[in-house]
Amino acid sequence: MLLMEAALEHPRLKSAERIFLDVWEYNYGAQRFYQRHGFKVIGGRRFYVESGAETSLDLIMVRHCQSG
Repeated sequence: MLLMEAALEHPRLKSAERIFLDVWEYNYGAQRFYQRHGFKVIGGRRFYVESGAETSLDLIMVRHCQSG
């Protein structure tokens, strides 16, 4: 939690209008963590490994900054 708070206070992130991240569809703990920090799911994308095999769905999350 301290690392996330420090990251969100970094000048580059603090001045951003939006912050995006990907999270594995089955990582429910991480999804709850990000939601507690203001991130919301806005979509998803299929994740592929180098061989081209589809492995899973990554959820795309965004945090709209108060100043943006």
